[in-house]
Amino acid sequence: LLENEKIIDFEFGKILEEDKELRIDNQYYLKNKPVHFDSKELSDTLLKIRKILDTIKDSDIKRIRKLI
Repeated sequence: LLENEKIIDFEFGKILEEDKELRIDNQYYLKNKPVHFDSKELSDTLLKIRKILDTIKDSDIKRIRKLI
């Protein structure tokens, strides 16, 4: 929803979905897939989210709440 409404301007949903599938495979199906991550990429993603949280307008928050 936040991507469709242009609140988040990168494919955050895709990142979350891939991470969720990896967690499910490892936790429930004991596949022991290796977890590779780039700490720089993770840091950049967190900074992007922090910037969104710091700059989002009240009108955008109200609009998203109505959609939810």
